[in-house]
Amino acid sequence: MISHSHNCSFTINDGAIYWVFRNINLPDSTANESESHSYAMYSLIVDRAALGRQEIIGQASIIFDYESPLVTNQVYHQVINSSKKAGVLKIWPNPARTGATITIAARRDINGYYI
Repeated sequence: MISHSHNCSFTINDGAIYWVFRNINLPDSTANESESHSYAMYSLIVDRAALGRQEIIGQASIIFDYESPLVTNQVYHQVINSSKKAGVLKIWPNPARTGATITIAARRDINGYYI
């Protein structure tokens, strides 16, 4: 866990991470949009030798109170064994509706592509 917006607990079970934010009482986005958000930031250490070129699929189901889950879009990551170092790529917001912001910490050649 790198950081989080509110006190929370988490567990890892069968390759899935479960976060629980209890009693954070977020306001409705129509009442106070800027205060209606919460997040959990994490990082993973991936065994590249075991994964090869497999994809890691990320998706979240967000449950408010006793409502049905809100399911986010899927995010795909492909782990590639390479001795070349990539920069840090950040894309937000996720999910995006009309646009997204992309930042790259360093420009590198990755398999013939420059990022």
